[in-house]
Amino acid sequence: MTDCSGIANADIDFEPGLNVLHGPNELGKSSLVAAVRAALLLQSTSTEAKALKDWNGVEVPTATLVLQQEPGRIWQIRKAFGRRGHAYLDFSRDGQDFHAEHRGKDVDGTLQEMLGWGIKPPGGIGGKKKASSLITTALLGEQSDVVAILHQSLANDPTASGRERLTSALQALAEDPRFKQVVNAAQAKVDEAFTPGGKPRTGQGSPWTDLKRRRKEAEEQLQAILQQVDESHGATQRVEQLSERLRDARDEQERLTEALKLRRQREAAKQAHSAAQAAFEHVERVVGQLADNELAVEQATVAVAQLDADRAQLEAASNELATQAEAARERVRELESGGGEQQRRIREQEAEKSQLDLKAQRRENLDRYAEALEGLNVVKKIKELQNGLNELESTTAERIGQLEDAQDENDEDIADIQELELKRDVARYLAAYSAAETVVRERDDARSLAENATEHERRGAEMRHEAAALNAPDEAEIERLRQVEREWQLAEAKLSVGFVAELTLTSASEARAEVDGEPQTLRLDADKAETVEAERELTLTIPDVATFHVRGGDADLRSQADEAQRRWREASSPVFGRAGCGSLAALIEIKGRADAMLTEADNLTREARSAAQRAEGLDTLEQRVTTAQAAAQRQRDAIEEVLDGEETIEEFADEIAADEDHATWDEAAWNAEIARRSKDLQERERFCERLQTEIEADVRENTRLRQELAASENKLGKGSKVERDWRKTLGKESLERTRLDEQLAAVDAELEAIRTEATTEVGAARAAHKEAEERLGSATQELNDKTEARDAVGAELHDLQVAAGALRANAEGQDLEAAKMAVEAATQALAELPATEDPTDVDDAERQAQRTKQLVDELESDRDRAEGALEQMGGQVLDEQREQVEETVKALDSRERELELDYEAWRLLRDTLTEADEASAAHLGSALVEPVSRRMGALTGGRYGDIAIGPQVNATGIALAGGDRPFTSLSIGTQEQIALLLRLAIAEALGTFLILDDQLTQSDTTRMSAIRGVLTEAAERVQVVIFTCHPSSYPLDAANVVDLTQHVTRSDRAPENPSTQPASNTRAGGLEASEEPPHRTNRRRRRNPPDTNEAVDTATALKNSMESR
Repeated sequence: MTDCSGIANADIDFEPGLNVLHGPNELGKSSLVAAVRAALLLQSTSTEAKALKDWNGVEVPTATLVLQQEPGRIWQIRKAFGRRGHAYLDFSRDGQDFHAEHRGKDVDGTLQEMLGWGIKPPGGIGGKKKASSLITTALLGEQSDVVAILHQSLANDPTASGRERLTSALQALAEDPRFKQVVNAAQAKVDEAFTPGGKPRTGQGSPWTDLKRRRKEAEEQLQAILQQVDESHGATQRVEQLSERLRDARDEQERLTEALKLRRQREAAKQAHSAAQAAFEHVERVVGQLADNELAVEQATVAVAQLDADRAQLEAASNELATQAEAARERVRELESGGGEQQRRIREQEAEKSQLDLKAQRRENLDRYAEALEGLNVVKKIKELQNGLNELESTTAERIGQLEDAQDENDEDIADIQELELKRDVARYLAAYSAAETVVRERDDARSLAENATEHERRGAEMRHEAAALNAPDEAEIERLRQVEREWQLAEAKLSVGFVAELTLTSASEARAEVDGEPQTLRLDADKAETVEAERELTLTIPDVATFHVRGGDADLRSQADEAQRRWREASSPVFGRAGCGSLAALIEIKGRADAMLTEADNLTREARSAAQRAEGLDTLEQRVTTAQAAAQRQRDAIEEVLDGEETIEEFADEIAADEDHATWDEAAWNAEIARRSKDLQERERFCERLQTEIEADVRENTRLRQELAASENKLGKGSKVERDWRKTLGKESLERTRLDEQLAAVDAELEAIRTEATTEVGAARAAHKEAEERLGSATQELNDKTEARDAVGAELHDLQVAAGALRANAEGQDLEAAKMAVEAATQALAELPATEDPTDVDDAERQAQRTKQLVDELESDRDRAEGALEQMGGQVLDEQREQVEETVKALDSRERELELDYEAWRLLRDTLTEADEASAAHLGSALVEPVSRRMGALTGGRYGDIAIGPQVNATGIALAGGDRPFTSLSIGTQEQIALLLRLAIAEALGTFLILDDQLTQSDTTRMSAIRGVLTEAAERVQVVIFTCHPSSYPLDAANVVDLTQHVTRSDRAPENPSTQPASNTRAGGLEASEEPPHRTNRRRRRNPPDTNEAVDTATALKNSMESR
């Protein structure tokens, strides 16, 4: 660890078994424990990491921890804590070579999953808060609350992972995942059929409701089958339409096939014609080349013969001219041998000698003048080179300035483009977020529609149930009852004969009468006659006296009326009994109410179907919601990584919204602006590359000019020919040259006068000799020309003869006439094929034919499906479907009875498993009672009994003096010892490590002696790490003892020389405080264009050179 809670640096190696780390107070032992706890439990960016910050400095606190999960699986945790903290989880098989596996939040999520300590993974509300659970309290208890384990419970864990790990470790049945799955499955089945109170469910989700709904659907399906007969007419029309389209498509296919065939024939004929034409031209070319060669050979042979003849004539003429020239030469010598001529020759020779001396002097004069002139040219060239250098360096400096300005503009554009890309990404994220919200709303609407559909289905089912409960008859049964009633009424009407009964009593009395079925009450006075009229039937009852019954009509009519009444009662009684009414009018009213309910139920069903149809694709919408939200989250994570905590996405989006110029831009607008800026950047980078090339060319030109200037300056240096005073030399030698020219002209005139003194005869001889020599030279030259021409023509003839052999070999077997006939035949074959008006080529025609074939296949498939559907709508199929639907109704009735048995069985299974679950839930606590109680008894000499540990590993007390005592009634030292033993038992059960930070500060010497044995025994199975300022209290001979003063450097006492600080743990690859994790380049980072550094360095050197000069 570095820069953590007062510790500048600490590097400690733990060993298996018992580790005792000791040091004085204020050294930082608890800080070390806090670093271990933070590495395991605290997110690097959590605000609670402020407690780790070193109050003696501003550096970022870091911690590196190495864990061995099992042999060959070693993990290294590296964390730097703070607002911009970072975390890495590295993996190794040998503990030496680590490679990164996870980073950021994934580190803590992987750790929680790997450790299974019952704490929440990162993310969500509270994801960055301090993690605490039963296991973390047991293994990493804090010094300030060493007995905290006595107040912890699995029930308080944020997640169930700790309970699951303890369950697995203690092999308890209570929380076996498969057992829980069975219990949950049984409970889910019970919840489907029964309410929490145990009554059968009747509403939505009830299996019986579902069965009734399915039965209603079966009945509706039967009605739908009848409707399919009508729909078959539409299917027939569909088949006819598809058949007609198929015929048209096949005709089109046939036409295209014929057209394609013709195009292919014409293409083949064209290719054959082109091939025949090429063959004819080749034969014609070969034959023509052979004929041209033979003609050239013949012409060259004639030319060689003619040139040989011409050479022979020229050789004879040359010999004759040579004889004439020799004779003329002898004549000149003969004439010049006289005395006067000798004197003239002496004067001529003297003049010639003077002429030669003057010419030599003039050449020396010209050399000296040239040397002086070279000095003048060197000085001019030096001036020109200096001017060129100045101009070049000025141009180079201007170009350097342009390059630097362009580079600065490039840097600004790069930063602007990165800013625009980030804004574009934010706009894209906001669009993705908006799209995700839209999909969520669509999903919610679909859910609402689905819920409405379910509600309508439920209400419709309830109405159908209520209508069925009315037991209303159908229309046929009503009509049958009406018919029976009319028959009864008709029979009764036949008895309507009309009669009057007169009754006189001797004493007053009250009587009841029923006249034609209508009851009446009569008051009969004594000795007074009472008259009662009736049409068909009269019944008079005098209480306690008599009943008088009179019926109209004869016996046959009465018999018919009685029979009609009997039939009415037989027909109406069951119906009235079911419906709970007593008249046909009431029955019709019930029927009307039932029909109204069914109509309403049908309307609800239609509404439910409509809502269900509109809610179709809910699963797809759920997937779209998940996909859209995941895409938006990925974009948000990428943007947050770029922002790197400088500001939030919302703040950055507010900045964009505040920019009136860009507030309404969408992704396309940002992309267009980025493309425009990128194009400008690319053009400027190309401009920079051109400038760089020009600067490099300027550098090379500068070097060349400097080399040339140095060479010119060397010419003017000491020891050079032009070192003399070239200005004086130029004037002096110019005068000398004028004098020499005058003297040379005089000598030339004298020599010309001497030569003109020659005699006429000598001149004539000389002229003749000269003419002969000239003729001889001309003849010789002509002979040489002829010889060269003859050699050239001979070589050409030889080449032609060599080429003639190859041409004859090529022409052998070539038949020009046959090739010509083949061309004519191919032309005729092409002309015989009919022309096509369609300009499309063969490839286009093939594609059209293929598309038409696909259309034919699709139409055939559609027609077959339509015919199949039409066949499926036949009468036999409908009868079979009707029988199937009827069987379905019967099966649903049987299913209802079976469901009752099934759900009763599920309820029995649930109750049985729940009882088993409750009985076994105590296993977690009881599994720890024995080891903790045994050690506590040994520690106290049997004074205490068993520790009471509940099902959630919640320690509640200890047996003492014949009863259970709460821990608060014990001394602090005893509570510390019980807490230690419980923590040891949990660590042993999990097979992991245990860290104790001065756990036993209140224990006496006797119990500390016993505790040493307990720790030694436990250290054989688990790793125990003890931080203490009392090392003598622990078994040092059996422990890895670490003197922390040798491994910990306090920040308030850190030495000035860094070399004296403890070395960092390089074996584990620790994370230095200044180390930054690999992440995307900050959006405002500037960069140079490629390959400009060298040019800039050269330009700087040139600028320095210019300034020094």
